[in-house]
Formats: sequence, C-alpha cells, structure tokens
Amino acid sequence: MPFANITINPTVDTDAYAAGDVVFNPTSIELPAKKCRLLGVTAYDKGSTPGSADTDSIALFFFRNNEADLGTLNATADISVANFESNQLLGTCKLTCEHDALNAELDNVKFLFGHNTATAIGATDSTNLNVVLEGSTKSGVGNTCYVAGVQFAGSSDFVAATDLKIVLSLEY
Repeated sequence: MPFANITINPTVDTDAYAAGDVVFNPTSIELPAKKCRLLGVTAYDKGSTPGSADTDSIALFFFRNNEADLGTLNATADISVANFESNQLLGTCKLTCEHDALNAELDNVKFLFGHNTATAIGATDSTNLNVVLEGSTKSGVGNTCYVAGVQFAGSSDFVAATDLKIVLSLEY
C-alpha cells in the first residue's frame, strides 16, 4: 500500500480566536486516490513563538463536498444543519498544542499534533484517527475533499493569513 504526505495551507485570520470561532473554512485536499486512510495530522504555525502555557486546540472537520462555509473567519461557526449535511462529513480529529512535545526545540514554530476527537492527546489510541477521506465526484475526477477548522480551546493567534500549515499523512 502506498503512502503520501500532503501539505495544505488554509487562509486564517490574524486576530485572536475564541472557542467556537471558525479558524478556516473548507480548504481543498487533492488526494492521491479516490479513497485514502488518514494516518496522521501535524500542523505548524510558522509565525508564532510558542509559550509554555499554550493550550490551543483546533477541531478539524473533513468533508466530501464544499457546498457551504462554516461561517465567517474568526466568528462563531454558524453553518445550518442542512448546509453542514450538504458538505457530507467524512470524519473529525483535533489538533492540540503540546509545548513539551516539540515546541521547546524550535523558537519560532508552534506545533499542533493530530489526535482522535474522543481522546486526549497522549492517551491510548489517541493517534488512531479512524477517518477515511473520499473525494467528491462533483469535482470531476473524484480525488478532492475538504477540511475546515474551528477553535476548540485556547486562543490561536496567527501573525499572517498564510502561517498555518497542515501536513496530512495518508495511506491509499
């Protein structure tokens, strides 16, 4: 089975976020195959200096379609149930900042690590994401799906609109 790493660069707002705010709206992921198993997610904020008290956590929502945004960037996610369902949810995971895990090693990069939505980072099976990404047939070939993010905890604050990079590790 082949593997691939894909990096996406969603557009974010540069003001501080509160829990429940839209961090980024659906951003396309070009998959190497129509169906891929999500093995891992790592993100980094290339413009922030991490602090020892960072508790930032972002919930990721993977969708088959991009029919509607979750809401306005840096405002409460207010997508209707009908629009949420039209996006066709594929699965979720969380990105959580763990200062002791790696942030102390690099002064100018803050890392967020992907883990299962139902478990705390570091818990048994926390890295078992249980998400299969599937491309939309609306996009032609069927190898495109989408990811959006909502602030779960803490207060992310990006220096520039392009500072968040998310690396997806896939098996296909």
